[in-house]
Amino acid sequence: MNKRALTLLASLLAVALVPALAVASAAADAEPEPAAAAMADGEPQYGGTFTYLIWGTGDAESADVHVDIWPALQYVSPILEKLANGNIDKYGPKGTGEYTFGPQPTVPYKFVEGNVVESWEVTPEKATLHVRPGVFWTGLSVNPGVMERREYTAQDLATILQRILESPRGGGVVASDFIATPYSESIYAQDDYTAIIEFKQFYFEWWTNILLSFEQMAPETIAAGPKDWHNLVGTGPFVIKEYVSGSHIAYKRNPDYWKRTVIDGKEYQTPFVDEMVWPFIADESTQIAALRTATLDAHLNVDVSHQESLDRTNPDLLKTEQPSGDANFIVLRADKEPFTDVNVRRAMMIGTDRGAIFDAVTGIGVGYSWPIFPGSTGHVAMEELPESTRMLFDHNPELARKMLADAGYPDGFDLEITVPTVELEMIDLAEMLAGLWEQDLGVKLNINIVDHNAYGAMREQRTYGNIIMWEGYPLLSSSVIDYYKTGAYSNYSMYSNPRIDELAAEVSVLSEVSDLEPLLQEMFTIALDEVPIIPLAMASQYTYWWPWVRNYHGERNATIIQPPVETLWIDQALKQEMGY
Repeated sequence: MNKRALTLLASLLAVALVPALAVASAAADAEPEPAAAAMADGEPQYGGTFTYLIWGTGDAESADVHVDIWPALQYVSPILEKLANGNIDKYGPKGTGEYTFGPQPTVPYKFVEGNVVESWEVTPEKATLHVRPGVFWTGLSVNPGVMERREYTAQDLATILQRILESPRGGGVVASDFIATPYSESIYAQDDYTAIIEFKQFYFEWWTNILLSFEQMAPETIAAGPKDWHNLVGTGPFVIKEYVSGSHIAYKRNPDYWKRTVIDGKEYQTPFVDEMVWPFIADESTQIAALRTATLDAHLNVDVSHQESLDRTNPDLLKTEQPSGDANFIVLRADKEPFTDVNVRRAMMIGTDRGAIFDAVTGIGVGYSWPIFPGSTGHVAMEELPESTRMLFDHNPELARKMLADAGYPDGFDLEITVPTVELEMIDLAEMLAGLWEQDLGVKLNINIVDHNAYGAMREQRTYGNIIMWEGYPLLSSSVIDYYKTGAYSNYSMYSNPRIDELAAEVSVLSEVSDLEPLLQEMFTIALDEVPIIPLAMASQYTYWWPWVRNYHGERNATIIQPPVETLWIDQALKQEMGY
């Protein structure tokens, strides 16, 4: 994820708006042998230390990720599990390759499998979650004085979720208002292995807010003092070893971890490595130096600016390009002239050299990712769009000028675009856009650069001029509702279409993905065709790792911030052979 997205991600996570890119491939229908690709890595080895970064942030205020969310959210991920996660072995690079498990901060529903909750049923009235038997909280041997080893139960799930909904971490779910209240009565254990969540109203993406979002922290940790890292008890593959302020957090293998993996037809207990270390390295140049010298075994978010030099100086490093998950776009005020005219909006998109902007500002990434990312329910492939919609993506300034003239603007017009001071990339993009529009369309774009706080207030109160630049997460299908439904919170364009509103109402009461798909696809097509938003692109970063990190293929995200650390292993002989 690029730097400009980090603050947004943290704020989204803080309110549990876990708003999914699959670079969809022509994968076969047949199910592959899980972890089939891992055969090339040889027989797994136990032991060793894995040192890595996702982001180079520093100290966390506390381990209470339900309250003090960032950057604790990244540090607790090897310890505190989620109810469900992405099925990397089946659908990732080791399996069908349908999904890279790179974009953050969620996973499309079709690629999700049970974790500490092994299965679920959902109706418009409730979700029934079936807890996996045999999952244990680490106990006295790991966290002396905190708790005895015991089995994770449905009552734990209910207690944890109730606490989350009363904390900052659950703010987005509370705002969505789909769980019945009071929570003490609507969220409960039916028996040791069955938890019930009763709905006030159905929300078709309930699963990302519940199954993928919330860390399962032992109630005993909460009682003992959840801010203390050494009180942190989870069910995950690792446990806390030490937290050294200003230096690093270290983890050690959970010998009692419940999960197994199959490699080359043989079942193995996970995790494979004995220890993991996450150093606190805020400076980007220092991060890259640590990767070059193999102080880091892997860095999961390397900016594209370092790619050329890393490939030149360290050709043995393995890498993969990973879309960030957030997409840039230009918001046109559909309630203000000249953008009340749909043909003017369409002309502006046809006349925008999106390719030039992408090459100059973004460099690498995905050009067609908005408003629903490929792989998520409701996405329509470019070749399946109507011709009238596909033409919007072909840069044609001559046609755009004619359309503007036909709409009554033969000499163009003046516009104002608002961007925040802290978003340097957006400012660069706006300056490039101004030059392109004046040259190609005769449209003069005045750039209004405002303080970040003022920008946020103008955006939320809709007090900006004709245009703002923003970014959003299209990984969830609900983005087509959040940004285009009349009156929706993120409908910054003030756009309104009765058909989208009708479809959104229908979607809100459906629980089957097969029923949702055609409705979301119709909304997707209308939203693109009427252009209240000109989509630009989703940037990418690189994931780098050394060849001795085996059974790993660049996956960054099984839930929110959770690479598959339990199934990778360190080839000690290869590392020594390479001189490290």
